[in-house]
Amino acid sequence: MSFSVDAFNLALYVRHAFNTRRFRKRVGHWPNYVEPRTFNEKIQWRKLFDRNPLFPIFCDKLAARNYVAERTPSVRLPEILWVGRDPREIPYDSLPEQYVLKPNHRSGRNYFVRSEADVIPDLIVKKMRHSLRHPHGPRVREWGYQGVEGRIFAERMLETDAERDRTRDFRFHIFDGRTEVVVVELADVTTSKRAVLPYDVFYDRDWRQLPYRRFRKTQLSDAVAIPRPAHFDKLLAAAETLARGLDYARVDLFLIGDEVWFGEITLYAGSGFNRYTMPPNHDRPDLQGFDIDLGRKWRLPHVDYVDMLRRGLIG
Repeated sequence: MSFSVDAFNLALYVRHAFNTRRFRKRVGHWPNYVEPRTFNEKIQWRKLFDRNPLFPIFCDKLAARNYVAERTPSVRLPEILWVGRDPREIPYDSLPEQYVLKPNHRSGRNYFVRSEADVIPDLIVKKMRHSLRHPHGPRVREWGYQGVEGRIFAERMLETDAERDRTRDFRFHIFDGRTEVVVVELADVTTSKRAVLPYDVFYDRDWRQLPYRRFRKTQLSDAVAIPRPAHFDKLLAAAETLARGLDYARVDLFLIGDEVWFGEITLYAGSGFNRYTMPPNHDRPDLQGFDIDLGRKWRLPHVDYVDMLRRGLIG
């Protein structure tokens, strides 16, 4: 790297110290913010430098629904049961047995109600108030979430598998309108512990299994073969329609019967801190690993060097 790039990176390390330390700890090396090569590094580049006006729409779970309804009317949206700003006003008596409470402006803060035993008002108020007081993303620099007005909403829970307490989530990694990887996440929901223990299986757009693996905490996720869904083409078409016009997006969809249901559009997958690996004896010499391979697929938009300085060091 040239001296100017080195110096810029060092300045960004200081300016975004928490984000940089987390990247180093989670991914295992220092990020190259200025000239990123891997998928995780390009997520970091997007966080610091990309100001696409669509990003705040996708980061607002309620606003994203309107975008989906306009662009892909055939994609189903889970029913909204209640929206408000005060979790003390959640109308438990009028809600169905199963639903999900979500902050519209945060990621990973959902509260699942699968039975009456999960309705613990004091706990729910505590969790939802915490979400409302703390916007998502400032410490890890996820720009798209900044300025999204926080609200709480109740959404009808989807049962997406034949077995109770199972969900199947299709996550499409799409670059310039083309799907490169589909991650199928299977989740076993243990109601007594309210825990989700997922494992992922990776496929390409032609449903050929890929040897990528993702770490979750200290355990390497298992991999099992999953038959190609009968209506996979509908999922693929819907995902690529929703991501059209973006250099990269992850579109999460569910398939129930022959109907495609919307999950979310993710701009900062794992906030760029995911760890991936490959099995030692895989038979795909053309693949080097998820982080490297997807980094090669992603063509970043042009941002003027002056704007990079201003956004990265001042903004």
